[in-house]
Amino acid sequence: MVAVPLNHTFHLKAQWTLITIPIENNFTAKTLAEQLKLPKYSVVTRWDADKQKYIDYIVGIDTPGNPEFIIEDGVGYFIGVASDMDSWVKGLPIQNISLLLKPGLNLIGWTNKDNTTAKSLGENITNCSVVIKWNETIQDFESHFVMAPTPGFTIELGRGVFVIIEGTEDIWWYGGK
Repeated sequence: MVAVPLNHTFHLKAQWTLITIPIENNFTAKTLAEQLKLPKYSVVTRWDADKQKYIDYIVGIDTPGNPEFIIEDGVGYFIGVASDMDSWVKGLPIQNISLLLKPGLNLIGWTNKDNTTAKSLGENITNCSVVIKWNETIQDFESHFVMAPTPGFTIELGRGVFVIIEGTEDIWWYGGK
């Protein structure tokens, strides 16, 4: 089966938007910022699941204290901008994702063209208890407990979400394909 190129638009909101890159790429935080045409002093932020903390890359600041990191398939990233803007990426869709999730909070991304629900995603990740999305409109988090009887919120292509992994064991997630 031949993959059809994907042209995906991100509607970045002033302050923060949580995204994932749904195409095959070799981006770093810096080259992603260039691809998205982010203005100087915008921010690309990743979650370090090992250390349970955020790491920021500030656009246009090239100093040793501004770490540039690799953009990984199936991982979510916060994009911080001063005003609303549209950005896009174009390329071949990601075919396979294998992520090692740590106990605690992990930031993953949905790269499947078919939407899913918070409940379905959580039920398909071993030991996942909560799925958390960032609501750009209100600039706050919304949570769905996987054991709840409702499906929770919808997760679309190109969106990032946090998942909480219970226990002490690392878990493999294969990207919802």
